[in-house]
Amino acid sequence: MKGARKVGGRILLGLAALGLLAGGIVHAAAFPKAATQIGEAKLTPFLSGSFKALWLIDSMVQLLLALLLTLVLFRPAIAGRPTLVILGLVPLGTAVLITIFLGGFPAIYLLAGCALATIVGGLLHEAGATSTLEPTDH
Repeated sequence: MKGARKVGGRILLGLAALGLLAGGIVHAAAFPKAATQIGEAKLTPFLSGSFKALWLIDSMVQLLLALLLTLVLFRPAIAGRPTLVILGLVPLGTAVLITIFLGGFPAIYLLAGCALATIVGGLLHEAGATSTLEPTDH
C-alpha cells in the first residue's frame, strides 16, 4: 500500500507539472493579443502596464511551479509534504480569484485541477530519509 501511495503521489505531481507547463506556455503565447487589447483600452499607462505585467507574472508563476514540481519528481528529498501543499495553494488561490472576477472557463478548471493534484500529491509525498521537513519518530 505504501508503494501505491508513493506512485500515486508522483503521478499526481507529474500531471500537475505537465498541466502547469502547458498552461504557462499557452498563457504566455496569448500575451501579444492581450497586450494589443489592453493597449486599445482607455487605461492610464500605470493600469495598462500593470495588466501586462500581471499577465506575464501569471505565466511565469505557472512555469516556475512546473519546474519545482519536476525537480521534486527527480529529487523527492528537496520538498516535504507541507511545502508541496503550500505550493498547491498558489494556483488554487489564483483559480479562485480569477473565477470570482472573470467567472469560470476551461483554463481555470485546468489550473484548479493542477492545484488539487499538487495538494493531494503533496499529501501522498514521501520525501525520503534525507528530508528534514518531516517529523521523525523518536
